[in-house]
Amino acid sequence: MLSGIKNLKISDFNEFMQSLRAVNSHVAIQAVNADFVAGMAHVLNILQQSLEAKKRGILLSKRIEIDILLRFACTDQISKALDDIGLKNGVNNVLVIAIGKVNDLKTIYNYLKPNYILNNDALTLSKKKLKLLVKLHKIGKDEIKACTSDDKLASVLAERANLLW
Repeated sequence: MLSGIKNLKISDFNEFMQSLRAVNSHVAIQAVNADFVAGMAHVLNILQQSLEAKKRGILLSKRIEIDILLRFACTDQISKALDDIGLKNGVNNVLVIAIGKVNDLKTIYNYLKPNYILNNDALTLSKKKLKLLVKLHKIGKDEIKACTSDDKLASVLAERANLLW
């Protein structure tokens, strides 16, 4: 399950994550700053990589939630990933990712829907996000030009995430 939340005010990041994870302990949940997401193609590529890594037993971390975070940040260091793309206290655009069985995911959605304003526009790649991502990941124009995909930035970021292990 993927849900975007725009302009969410967070006073305590750890408390926010604990409240999400307490809804259903059978669901793996990760939340990242959606300002560092290059659209839905980027999200789906990262999830595909993490799910395949779990299946093969080669996750970057013991937990898939951390693997997802590391791949979005294109790093193998948890502290750097949290610093770069983690949620901060204050106003955030958020991507919530939940992985589990359908009935368990429904409990998460039924918690999110009345408590937050869900808006997947938070995931859309804008010019501002493009500049932010290019700067954070030090992506050169030649690297973008060399990509043949329609979602060039998403492809470059997914490729970098895939090279982590």
